[in-house]
Amino acid sequence: NYVHRQSLPCPSPPSPPSLPPNSPPSPSPLPPSPSPPSSAIPVGGVLVLKGSARGTSGAANALGCLQPGVHDQTTTWAGLQHDTIAAQCCSAGGACHRSVDGKCVADHSKTLNGAIQHFTYAQTEEFCTANGLEMCKQSCAGKGCYYNFHPVFTSLPCESAPPPPPPTPSLPPPGPPPPPPPPSPPPPLLPPPPSPPPPSPPPPSPP
Repeated sequence: NYVHRQSLPCPSPPSPPSLPPNSPPSPSPLPPSPSPPSSAIPVGGVLVLKGSARGTSGAANALGCLQPGVHDQTTTWAGLQHDTIAAQCCSAGGACHRSVDGKCVADHSKTLNGAIQHFTYAQTEEFCTANGLEMCKQSCAGKGCYYNFHPVFTSLPCESAPPPPPPTPSLPPPGPPPPPPPPSPPPPLLPPPPSPPPPSPPPPSPP
């Protein structure tokens, strides 16, 4: 026997989930700016002295001032017979060492006619530290290697600039003008001259 079956509606497929609107990708963060390389030269600068200097400062001994960020690669300085700045080291107690283990730090100037090895301030400091020494606070004049004819590195701070002149004191505002002098009194009136006496009567005529 034929059985009538009622057809059922097919369920509709589920709708796909709604996607969030496309947002623009966030910009990638900028890489940090590289920090400037640090300078071996101390802040404020250090003096370049004459290799023959007996003092530690002043126009008679100092040739110039090395500034951080300006003279980091400087190896020469004009002002003496040879321009190459000679490297030298000192002990913590101040003993000079222009030569280490019997060899001049930057070679012997007389042998090379002044063409000694070029050192920057940082290289000089590195050499001294590697040999248990430090930068000098003096010229080490007369301590060998003919460096008296060269400028030499030191760790002496550059002399500070002279203080500015004191400000000129401001002048007080001008006061009121002085009052005019009183008028001079008029000269005193002179009395009138006396009247002349009346003439004498003539003498009587003789009889």
